[in-house]
Amino acid sequence: MDFITRFNRALRHQRHNELVADHIDMVEQPKIKTNWPMEYQMVRVYTKKKWLDFQNEMSVSHGYYVQQESMVGDLVGYHVMNFQSGSSAKPRVLTHDKLADYISCSCSKFEFEGIPCRHMLAFFRINQVFLLPNKYILNRWTRNAKVGAIYDFGTQTSIDTPDAKLMARHSRLSYKTSIVIDVASLTDEGTNMLDDQFDCIYSKLQELNISSKNDN
Repeated sequence: MDFITRFNRALRHQRHNELVADHIDMVEQPKIKTNWPMEYQMVRVYTKKKWLDFQNEMSVSHGYYVQQESMVGDLVGYHVMNFQSGSSAKPRVLTHDKLADYISCSCSKFEFEGIPCRHMLAFFRINQVFLLPNKYILNRWTRNAKVGAIYDFGTQTSIDTPDAKLMARHSRLSYKTSIVIDVASLTDEGTNMLDDQFDCIYSKLQELNISSKNDN
């Protein structure tokens, strides 16, 4: 019981933080630092936290230059160097697969953190790629990551005992209701609409329960 109490408290805390972050993404517009179209594109796509990480990489990328070093078939290798680095500094290696039209960097920031690194962004800028291709935009860092995957209305498994049925119904409705409340509470309009709907649903449920008792 102590574990369940602590787990539920931690879950409520996590849901609260996520709700606050969703509200910030909806009402706050981060500042733009450059005129690069990619910045205008991604400020509307990423969550605020991930956008700040991306904006930092974008700002730093202006201090890098790109030199082609090799070409083997469809694979083109580039060295990406900082303007302020000495000649002994080890460059980052950028590989462009021309057939798949995909680039990867030896720093592996995109693979580990899910956003393009400063070296990739320097390559995009030099090659006049003004908008970030979709293949480099991971859905989990976007503002719409939860759209279309809120909950499942699938069929329910058969449960025999009345107590188990009650708990299963309660758990199913609690999960869906909490998700709807999270979405509605982000705006005044959503809150007022859901509040009215709750009153309407509650009245209908009371009538349904009274009717069921009379039938029994």
